[in-house]
Amino acid sequence: MQDFEDSSPIASDRAALRERLRAEGYLFFRGLMDRDVIHELAAQTKATLGENGWFEPGTQELALPPRIGEAGRSPHGDPGYEGAVALDAFQGLSYNAQLRQLMRTLIGDDAFPLPSWAQRSAENPYPARASVLRTVYPQSLVSVHNGMYEHQDYRVFGVVDMFTAWIPLIPIDRTMGGLAVRPGGHANGQLTDRLLVDAGSGWATTDYEVGDVLVFHALTPHAALPNNSDRLRLSADTRFQSTRAPLVSAFAYGMRDSPEFIDAPFMRNEWWEPVPETVKVVDRELFEAEPPLSASEFVPIPGHPEI
Repeated sequence: MQDFEDSSPIASDRAALRERLRAEGYLFFRGLMDRDVIHELAAQTKATLGENGWFEPGTQELALPPRIGEAGRSPHGDPGYEGAVALDAFQGLSYNAQLRQLMRTLIGDDAFPLPSWAQRSAENPYPARASVLRTVYPQSLVSVHNGMYEHQDYRVFGVVDMFTAWIPLIPIDRTMGGLAVRPGGHANGQLTDRLLVDAGSGWATTDYEVGDVLVFHALTPHAALPNNSDRLRLSADTRFQSTRAPLVSAFAYGMRDSPEFIDAPFMRNEWWEPVPETVKVVDRELFEAEPPLSASEFVPIPGHPEI
C-alpha cells in the first residue's frame, strides 16, 4: 500500500489543489491543524467516555462489552457517545479556522460545513449528523464494522460535490489502521459497497499524526482499515460543500432560526455559523437511493462533460 502524497506545500494554491484532487480524488495535509486543539478534544472525549463506563475505572483499559451501534454503526444513544458528540470542542471542529480556510481555498469562498447537531429520538434514532465521532474497537473485540466496507460518501448523501475531512484525534499508525483511499477510483463513477479484504496495490494510507487532515471527494472510494492494536481508535469526519451544490433536506435544520438549534449551547460560541440561506434545499433524506450522477466542478464524471 502506498503512502499519501502530502499536499501541505500547495495548501494555499486553489488551482494546484484542484488539479491534484481531479487526478487523485484526495488531498492529505500533514500537521494542518493545531495539535493542542486536537489533543484537548481527545482528552475531553476520553474523559466523557470514561465517565460513562467505556473504560475500566481509573484506566484506559476498555470495559466490555464493546459499545457499538446497530449493524456496526456508531453507538448513537449511548450516553458516553452522545456526551462526547455534544462537546463544544467536537461541535467546533468543522469551524476550526485552519480547516475552514483550507476548505474554502479548495471549494470556494462560499464553502460551509454541514450541520452536525441533531437530537436523537425514538422516531429518529440515526439523525443526520455531518460530523461523526468514530470510536473503533480493536478487531479482536469487534471483527467488522460498517466503515470497513469500501464505499463512497455519495451513496449516503446523494450530493456529487460534497467533501469529507477525516481527522485523527490520536496518533493512528498502520497497526491501529485509520482510513485508506483508492487514488483515482473516483473517476470510475459509482461502485457497489463491498467489504475490504485486501488493501494492497491501488490503495493509499499513512501513519497518521495528531493535526493531520485527509480530504476527499464524495466519489472517492475509501474504507477503514482493521484496528489491530489493543486500544480504542478515535477519529472524526466532517463534511463541507459550497452553496452551488444542493443541500439535502436532512440537513435543512442547519438554517438560521431552525427550531432544532434553539437550545444548542454551542451556538453561543463566536465560531458557529448557520447554513447559508442561499443554498438550494432538495427534498432528500440520507440513505435514500442516490440520484443519477451529474456533472462535477471538481472531478471527472463518466458520461458527463467537465464543468
